[in-house]
Amino acid sequence: MNPMPNDVTEESLFHQAVTQLAHYIYVMRGCKEGRDLNNWIEAETQLKGCLAVTESIDLQACAKIIEA
Repeated sequence: MNPMPNDVTEESLFHQAVTQLAHYIYVMRGCKEGRDLNNWIEAETQLKGCLAVTESIDLQACAKIIEA
């Protein structure tokens, strides 16, 4: 039995995580407009680094690593 619905893929989970982290970065930087691409790239970079360390899509573990 597949634990995830068929439409949920690692790619979609990663995209969702990047979206959430980019928004978090936006808020933490004072909601400054015009930095959306920079925030997105930073979120991707942080998550890719985290995933390289954890070797899995464990978003809770990544959140703890990123916040440290």
